[in-house]
Amino acid sequence: MPLLEDEIRPGIVAILDAAPLNESSEVTYANDKHKFRSGPFLCVQTDGARSAWVNLTTQQNERGIRLELKEEWRLEGSNTWKSKPQFVHDARKAFVGPNSVFVLAGANEIRFSPHKRPCISTEGIEAVLAEMKKYGTDGV
Repeated sequence: MPLLEDEIRPGIVAILDAAPLNESSEVTYANDKHKFRSGPFLCVQTDGARSAWVNLTTQQNERGIRLELKEEWRLEGSNTWKSKPQFVHDARKAFVGPNSVFVLAGANEIRFSPHKRPCISTEGIEAVLAEMKKYGTDGV
């Protein structure tokens, strides 16, 4: 089911098309020289009609410094989501912008069935925000 604006809150995971994020002048990080791929993104903060998201990956980087989302933090979602390793791709910089752009990026998201939308616990969000802070990353 496509991402809806009223679903956007810290902890939810959405499968986003990176093109609207990479192309939008309203989304910080989108104009950086590195283009991100489509895939799972985690909402880490909201402030009114704006939110901050980080890209997720199932791969640890070669230096082994990506923050892993612990299994006990992963709530809802498929068994694969809950059991396969999940990492924050890059905690140094979040995608920050209007919720409307993230809704556009999630317009082609397929329905989560029979499970619910993946999400992580408050403890997991706190860990991601602490990792971002370690790198001086701003949110919303």
